[in-house]
Amino acid sequence: MKVSVVIPCFNAKVYLEDCLNSILNQTLKEIEIICIDDGSNDGTKELLEYYKKRFDNICFISQKNEGAGNARNKGIKLAHGDYIAFMDADDFYPEKDVLECLYKEIIKNHTDICGGSICSYRNGVYTYNGFRKGMVIEKDGWIKKEDFLTFAGFYCYIYRRDFLLENNITFPNYKRCQDPPFFLNAVSRVDKVYCMKKVVYCYRKEHKEVQFDESKAIDCVKGIRDSLIISKRGGMRKVYSSLVKDLHGEISALMYYYAHEGSEEMKKIIHNINLIICDTEDFERTVLLEGNYLDEYIERIWIEREQFFDSLKQFPKILIFGAGTVGRKVLNFLRKYQFEPDAFIVSDLKQNPSDVEGVVVKSLEEYIHIRKECFVIVATFSYLHKEIEDILIGKGFDQFYLIDLEKFHLWRGEINH
Repeated sequence: MKVSVVIPCFNAKVYLEDCLNSILNQTLKEIEIICIDDGSNDGTKELLEYYKKRFDNICFISQKNEGAGNARNKGIKLAHGDYIAFMDADDFYPEKDVLECLYKEIIKNHTDICGGSICSYRNGVYTYNGFRKGMVIEKDGWIKKEDFLTFAGFYCYIYRRDFLLENNITFPNYKRCQDPPFFLNAVSRVDKVYCMKKVVYCYRKEHKEVQFDESKAIDCVKGIRDSLIISKRGGMRKVYSSLVKDLHGEISALMYYYAHEGSEEMKKIIHNINLIICDTEDFERTVLLEGNYLDEYIERIWIEREQFFDSLKQFPKILIFGAGTVGRKVLNFLRKYQFEPDAFIVSDLKQNPSDVEGVVVKSLEEYIHIRKECFVIVATFSYLHKEIEDILIGKGFDQFYLIDLEKFHLWRGEINH
């Protein structure tokens, strides 16, 4: 076997057939598919049994629900392939030659890790931008580990199996965020990674929302803490910098929410992370709040939420700039408080559906003639804010609000991803 594709499966029957077919149709034929049913109760196990009877290169085992990290670790041990690929049961390969291209490049370049770009799929529409830096590769070639940009997207890469085993590279047994520590542990053990511009993985977006409880939140933050340690010790300076910048957003909201609610374990993790990042240049800006400082901050942002609502009431047109994950959460938040936006605004209509949850998707140009009547909520990840702010100002929109994900998640009173 040249490549073993490891798939943890938990209640994935709706999408699993598309996933498996995208692997079975690959032009590289010397592959095996290892599925670990992680305690499903939706018919996933029965579907896997059906596929196993039809195809000799599919095997699967069943286990009680132990999490995706544990399942992937079992898959690595069971694999017979020289190289390991990872797939989530609700995703798929966008083209038939993905594994062949990855395999040829990893052999030709005599490397332990080789990967490519990502795309996403939602409601029949493929999207090729809007990802974290480094998840879309600009050109074929080597990337030194100190120049590596992303801690996400481990499934866009294949790994030499013996390399993983020899270095004891495994997934931590966390309920959330077990992928970045694995990925960074692997990349930190090599001098450079060969990457292709080619899109090698399609991430299905429409249904992936996880509701956090305290246990999942703590595991998620542990994964980030581990990733900070690994990237710092491994000399992955750009990834480390990116992780530090990303602390404030959904991750800090998780930490603040449960620390404010009294979780002693979360308070300890916050303190540990502050000790890890204390020697960074912008520590004063990135330091996480603790104790009374945190309690005062929580009280202050509730006042800001009321000020935000007051601003919305002053304008006849509410526009949400961005129809992705953040935009949808903003829409649901607004509706909860009886605000209905006029439209989603996007920069590229071709890469978006015509409407999102009953709200039409339009271009900004359609509102220029009534821009003084519009209040624009910029609902994107923060790294896009400056670019969008310049666009809005350039087109004469002077009433807008940039969503701060940290505050927004705390405003909602619930954390989901």
